[in-house]
Amino acid sequence: AYQARTITVEFSESKYIGIINASILQAGIIGGPLLVIAGSEPSAFVLTAVGGIFVICMSMLLLIFIPKMKYLQEWKKKRFSSRSGSNVSGIKVLNNPRGDDYELRQLKFQIEAAKVEKSETSRKMELLRQALASRGIEMDDLLETTEVTLLPNENESFQDNRV
Repeated sequence: AYQARTITVEFSESKYIGIINASILQAGIIGGPLLVIAGSEPSAFVLTAVGGIFVICMSMLLLIFIPKMKYLQEWKKKRFSSRSGSNVSGIKVLNNPRGDDYELRQLKFQIEAAKVEKSETSRKMELLRQALASRGIEMDDLLETTEVTLLPNENESFQDNRV
């Protein structure tokens, strides 16, 4: 904890672990003599021991989880307040509690998938062009002479009108 105290990360716990250690030390300094004094009376001894255990456990739990909950609350406020301007001219603002690296990896993966899909589509188009050329039909001529219009019926089928 001492070596990692200067790391500035959202979930850095070293400062809080130091406070927890001080809290445990205080509980031991105060609770130890109280346990010795209450040793002759069993109900007072149990009450003192349970109180000491409660203080130690709650200090650990609260000092570890309250900062995380505060960070999450602040992150949600930032995320929802910046939603209106989060997409300016097609550029997505990276806002993720797992970090920008995770979101960048996701975007890179999507870009790679789109590149693969584009190359597959290009390959299929070339195969179609070759198949049409073997039958004496030029694909560019076919595309220029075909007009596709949407019919006004409910099932939205397409009508092919050749010029």
